Amino acid sequence: MSDDMTVPTEGVDREHTMVVWPARPKWGQPGAGTSIGINPDFDPTTGNGWLPEEDGYSEALPTGVPANIQAAINQVKPGHTDGSLMSADLWKLAPAAGYPWDPMVAWDPIFVYFPAQAVSDSNLSAGGLPDTIPVHTRIQDEVHDGAQFISATGSGSQPYSLPVINATSSGAYYTVGQLPGPMAPYTFSFSPTERGDLRFPRAEENASGLHPAGFTVGANTTDCIVVFPEGSGLEPLYFAMVVSLPDGPLRQRQEEENQAREKADAEAKAKAEAAAKAREKLFAKAGVKTPPEYTPEMVKAAEAALGAAGAMALSQAPNTMQLSVAGNGVWTATGDVVGSLSAAIGRGIAALTASTVGPMVAAASTIFFPPPAGGGSDKVPGRDLDALFALNAQLLTGQNEKIEPGVNSVSLPVRGQLVNSNGQLAIQLLKTGEGLPAAVPVLNAVRDAATGLDRITVPAVAGVPERIILVNPAPPPARPSDTGSQDSVPVTPVHTGTEIKPVETITVTTTPAADIGGLQDFIYWRPDAAGTGLEPVYVMLSDPYGETNAKGEYSGRPYNTDKAGGPIQKLDWKTATIDHAGVEKVKLHTGRFTESDANKVMIDRLEKILKGELQPTDVDKRFYTHEIRELERYRSLGILDGVSPDDNGATWNNTHTATLEDYQLGNDEALLYTREALKAAEEQELRMLK
Repeated sequence: MSDDMTVPTEGVDREHTMVVWPARPKWGQPGAGTSIGINPDFDPTTGNGWLPEEDGYSEALPTGVPANIQAAINQVKPGHTDGSLMSADLWKLAPAAGYPWDPMVAWDPIFVYFPAQAVSDSNLSAGGLPDTIPVHTRIQDEVHDGAQFISATGSGSQPYSLPVINATSSGAYYTVGQLPGPMAPYTFSFSPTERGDLRFPRAEENASGLHPAGFTVGANTTDCIVVFPEGSGLEPLYFAMVVSLPDGPLRQRQEEENQAREKADAEAKAKAEAAAKAREKLFAKAGVKTPPEYTPEMVKAAEAALGAAGAMALSQAPNTMQLSVAGNGVWTATGDVVGSLSAAIGRGIAALTASTVGPMVAAASTIFFPPPAGGGSDKVPGRDLDALFALNAQLLTGQNEKIEPGVNSVSLPVRGQLVNSNGQLAIQLLKTGEGLPAAVPVLNAVRDAATGLDRITVPAVAGVPERIILVNPAPPPARPSDTGSQDSVPVTPVHTGTEIKPVETITVTTTPAADIGGLQDFIYWRPDAAGTGLEPVYVMLSDPYGETNAKGEYSGRPYNTDKAGGPIQKLDWKTATIDHAGVEKVKLHTGRFTESDANKVMIDRLEKILKGELQPTDVDKRFYTHEIRELERYRSLGILDGVSPDDNGATWNNTHTATLEDYQLGNDEALLYTREALKAAEEQELRMLK
């Protein structure tokens, strides 16, 4: 703070360093005058060394806040900067005359004063002001580029506190005595009947320019708030005095400023390098890679993959929740919406953890995604489309349990899945424990060189196949700059048309643990909002095949027995004979689906078997009998040959699972496809994702 002896000594935090004003000697002590560049023999008791020979100043009250000062205040006040200490130059000073000290050269202080309300958010018209007043801006001197300037300096994140000096009525004037600093022995009087602009003893050069405040800002400035007697009708003034530096002290202060800046820059560089190394180590531990340098070809390929039919994607969006619908983009919740959804999830967790259900699993729906108004329930994501929901994993653990990078799994008190509930997609939370394992796998992404996208492979579980999730590592593009130049990065398609409805009243139900099949969830790491740390993301997926009412005894797959094309029969694939009519049925049935390289390989084998070029294997017989029986079930459902219902595979899942049960087969793809066929399928999938 300013007082009658020093400028602030507590300093201002500038993140990488502190701006600290040096303390000055008290007046009357050795070096008092020298400390601000005036007569080193100045004696406040006798007045020796004070030139011109007068004991005070008389000025007119200001007409208001000068336009250039108000403009500078607007530039540096809180809310107009990024929170750092900034200065806006007002005037450039010529070096003071008389260096070394010349007793014949007068000391010319520079005074700046104007209505104090311009620099304070406090109500200064209320009267009865305290001893100090917080201000957001001060008028102070700075040195840069070899010159001394008078500037408006903002307070950064913390306001300044200035002393209040009371003016007294003295005839036709209001007089201020005991001003801070070198004006302490003298008086300054204002004429209440006159109004005028700021008057300097000599002409100064106008200056402008916004820049970070210097490290010695205000070293030759003293300031205060002047308050006039109650009833005077005069508003408080901000009053600052700047001592103009002679050439020698100016050069010395500039050198000190340069050294302070060099030191601060070196410290900031070292701090940044250490932070970069720590970030690199942390990201490597979690398997997170920074976004690549994208080429136009990579952007094109990435956006094609993100928008492909059936693509499941996530975007780089810290502190958000995301709903991804296969082939239909990503919906991102931010701000208050995240708060509302977090509250609903919190209520669900509280309700579940309070229940004790033994071998049963407690379940609670917390968020619904109703179909769009007028859209009907036949196009609900999750019934007709695969979907996933992603949120910060810490929401499920509680703040006392921190998830650390480097682990393969994390135990959670609840896990989640997307389910179809009365025609709506819903987030269902499940209590872990005796009936449901608490461990959730942590999966690392693999960077695809062609697209720059990250690919997460979610392992198959009972009844649910392996799934590929694409993660766009590029942050969303900022708003276009004034020049329009921006680095090109892939943009994740945006999903629209799905409403979000948090559940206010949580209802806990129970279900046998054995009925929970196909639960797919995982955790992965992404950079946090600052880009220096990491955020664990919990991802829950939906059952891709709609509503089911049973789980296969042999396959373990969930399916709907009412929509499977008839009851389960006990059939034997071993007795099958591959003939021409049967192969034609296989071709007819598989032709209704999207072109499959795996099916091509298997059909080619069947044709070679008919020609006697190949002996049938068990895999050939199982594939042959399976496709024919599946065709029969489609026909029993009234589905025409060559037609594939637009139900995201629900019909296929029901008939496929029932056929596996007919032949008492498990859910292993290798039972129906040779290694060559499975490899062809994998290569086809990779081509589709590029």
